[in-house]
Formats: sequence, C-alpha cells, structure tokens
Amino acid sequence: GLVPLHNSCSYGHIEVTELLLKHGANVNVADLWKFTPLHEAAAKGKYEIVKLLLKHGADPNKRNRDGATPLDLVREGDQDVADLLRGNAALLDAAKKGNLARLQRLVTPENINCRDSQGRNSSPLHLAAGYNNFEVAEYLLENGADVNAQDKGGLIPLHNASSFGHMDIAALLIKHNTKVNATDKWGFTPLHEAAQKGRTQLCALLLAHGADPYVKNQEGQTPIELATAEDVKCLLQDAMTSSIAPQPSQSGAGASAAASMTNLSSNQGTVVSPITETVTLPTGASMTLSIPVPQLASRGSLSPPQGAENNSDPDPDVSEQPVQESINTVGGFLSSLQLDHLVDLFEREQITLEILVEMGHEDLKQIGVSAYGFRHKILKGIAQLRATTEQM
Repeated sequence: GLVPLHNSCSYGHIEVTELLLKHGANVNVADLWKFTPLHEAAAKGKYEIVKLLLKHGADPNKRNRDGATPLDLVREGDQDVADLLRGNAALLDAAKKGNLARLQRLVTPENINCRDSQGRNSSPLHLAAGYNNFEVAEYLLENGADVNAQDKGGLIPLHNASSFGHMDIAALLIKHNTKVNATDKWGFTPLHEAAQKGRTQLCALLLAHGADPYVKNQEGQTPIELATAEDVKCLLQDAMTSSIAPQPSQSGAGASAAASMTNLSSNQGTVVSPITETVTLPTGASMTLSIPVPQLASRGSLSPPQGAENNSDPDPDVSEQPVQESINTVGGFLSSLQLDHLVDLFEREQITLEILVEMGHEDLKQIGVSAYGFRHKILKGIAQLRATTEQM
C-alpha cells in the first residue's frame, strides 16, 4: 500500500519529495497499516521532510492502525522533530523555559504571537516575561511580538513582569513602548500588581515612566491601597503627594529615567532642594528619581495634588509628619517620624543631629537603614527640619 511519497519521506529524499508534492501527491495518503508519509518521516527522524510535509498540510494528528500519531513514533533524542510536530506548544514551552536556540528554530512570523489555548491564552512573550527569560523576550520583541498582547484575563506581558518583580524584563518592555497604564479585566494596572506584591524598585521604574498612582481597579482601589510593604507605601505616597510628572528616557535599555516635578499648589508652600534616589537595575543601568520636598507654609500634613483628593486613601503611617521646632536630639527626631525602632541603631552608631543632617541614602544604608522607605522618610524629615530652622 506504499506510494512513492512514502518511500521518499522514509529515506529523507527532500528534492524527490518536493517534486512529488509539486505534481499533486496526496500529502496525507495512508498505506495498509494507515501510515502516512509524515509517520514515515517522523519515525526515521527526517527533520527537513517533516518540516516540508507540515508546510504542505500534512495532518500531525492522523493515527495509524495501532492508534499512534507521528509524534508517538519519534525516537528519543529527536527533539527537533518532536518540536515540529508539537507546533505552537513547543514554541510556548521554549519561551517558558528560556531555551533561545530552540525557540529560534521554531518561531515564524505566523506563530510568534501564538497562544496557549490550554492555559491562560498566553503568548510566548507573556511566558518569557513571567519566567524572567530576558534573551527570549528580547528576541521575540525584535522579531515582531506584540508587546501589548492580552491573555484571557486581559493581562499584558508588563503585568507579568511587574507581578514577579522582573526589572530587566519590565525595562525592556517599556523600551518597546508597552502601555504602562494598561488595565486587565479587573482594572489592575502593572503598578497595582507591583504594589500588591511589594516590588519597590519595579514600582519606582513604572512611576518614572508614567505609571498613574491614582488609577482605581474595579474595586475602587488605587495601588497604595493594595500595598503592604512600607517601602512601597512610602514611594507611592510620595508620588501622589508630590505631584511627580515622570519623563521617560529613551536611552540605553529604557531602564534609565529622571522623574521631574510639577509646581505644588500655593497652599503647600514653596519647594526646596529635591531628594534624589538612584535605583540600580540588575543590568547595571541606573535610574534617578528626583523627589521635591515641600517647605510647608503650615505645620499640617501634606495634601494630595489639587483635584486628587478623592483618588487616594493614604496610609496614616505614610503621610508626612510635621517636624517640631523643639526637636534637639536624634531620638526626638526619629520619634516625630514614627521611626522609634531605629533609635537604638542611631545611638549605637553615635549619630547626632549634626551628623544626621549631612547624611544621604548611601550613608544611611551603611549604618543599617536598609529599607528605602525609612531612608526616604528620614531625608525628607531632615529637609523639613532645615526649613523650619531657617524660618526661626
């Protein structure tokens, strides 16, 4: 029951196979044992033949008399042949596992945005972003992958990277013009994801590239209302109360950006020298955030930007505390910021107020203040203390 196409495929004669197909040979013809040419090529490990047959419409799901598909007949070790027969599933698996060479053999313009129909309807880029496979993500983006493709929950790859805290991937997606404020079916932005999972540096990166901290999800929650980590709360509260207007940079890997600020309302006083925080990405690139420090006309807490009063529900621990004029010790200063737990550390290191006012982020890190939020709060308190002293 064999036809010439069975023979050419079994022996791997590519030119003969092409000729037979060109002249109308039935690509799915079966012999008496219900073996198709694709069964023959798969069983013998003929990669180019399998590729050619599939291109001409060979059915990889045909079963022989024993119920075996061509994939069932592939010998152990013939991974490339198996991948061809698995189709999109193999491409998605390569993206998930970060196997760039395997993915490069499988990807085509037609399947680069294929979907995992058995799962979340993820694209290869979703999987590369979620599993932190930078080289795979970069290759996919450079070859036409949709940076804003949505899975069945409405998530784009940036949601995945933000949720898992993958800084390099997030910076790469931003470089390729992803939608920083994209929302899923529940109204979550990437900033919601990063805030909820305590990804401080990821939140800083998103804010520096235009993420809106006032966006509410379907439950009416802003990112700060989902945050539990003190660092994240401080960062988001600062972004909301200081009216940061980030300006993304297009240089490098898209990972460097300077955050500029807009003028505060007149009822919030003038602005003194900003505090800057440089965030270093895993690639070695840096991102500097410039945070304006208000010099308060009154000694109340800072208010959100005009028009934003109903968009936030700041945590009371994060809101700014007034620095009292009577403070003359480090302990009193820290207590005014609700950072009493750091008093012992500063006393042990013999840090006086005179020394403290000269310290920056790196100095505070070196003595053991590892949390970004605490360092940021201390430096803002120092700036307010200086301003109060100058007014006296």
